[in-house]
Amino acid sequence: FWREKNIKNKILVHIDGHLDLKRIDDLSLSQILRADKKTLKDLSCGPYEAGRKDKPLGVDNFILPAINEVIIKEFLWVVPDGYLEKDSLLKYQAHLERVLKISLPLKFQNGILTGSVYNIPLFICSLKDLPSFKEPVLLDIDIDYFTTDKGYNFKVIFGSPRIWPEDLFKILREEKITPGIITIAYSCEGGYTPLEYRYFAEVLWKLFYQIPLNKKVLNYKKKATINLGLPRYEQAVYWYKKVIGLDPEDPCALYGLGLSFEGLGRISEAVLAY
Repeated sequence: FWREKNIKNKILVHIDGHLDLKRIDDLSLSQILRADKKTLKDLSCGPYEAGRKDKPLGVDNFILPAINEVIIKEFLWVVPDGYLEKDSLLKYQAHLERVLKISLPLKFQNGILTGSVYNIPLFICSLKDLPSFKEPVLLDIDIDYFTTDKGYNFKVIFGSPRIWPEDLFKILREEKITPGIITIAYSCEGGYTPLEYRYFAEVLWKLFYQIPLNKKVLNYKKKATINLGLPRYEQAVYWYKKVIGLDPEDPCALYGLGLSFEGLGRISEAVLAY
């Protein structure tokens, strides 16, 4: 997508539970960089095709070719941790070295980890330490940011997220983050984003493009999500039914209702909701 838009020399603000910079061997990287649009599609793997040597490009490494094509000049990874401390340095350094297969020294200052990766500056910070930028950025948001415990582990959290989509949007606006290009990933395939959170992507999309939100539906969904995660299944059923009463085809609400019925042991009703 970035290549098609002829994007060059941009700062990437990557709001994600995962780094997405996994190492690619030299031969495969060369194939990706030379590929036209059709060939690139053939080289791209889906979430359940990971490890296929004939499909080396995936959701866990797409940033590396973008760095090599000079699309990205600076990489800022906003991790889901509530905040970073000095002891975060060793954990993230070990994680990066495990993913990248190279030694990567980091420094810690004012809540931000800094270093260099593939000859461009690398910054790792939590949302509260997100700096402002004087130029439009590539804003890349993965919904698993809301459902991942820490950037250096793959633990999925349930219940109330650390932050809601509308609060994330508000912070980005307050920090004067101006997106030149916005990309939003679901990451439901593979289990990184539980399906009941999938609607977070639609909320963000509408906020960024100034499309009115149904605040009543959104409020009901939040209450249903919270109760499902606790778990308080009866209350979750109540709030999911409120959503479905306003939008009978809402897939996240129907799925959440199914989970709630299943949690109550009401399997036949769960099957109907699914």
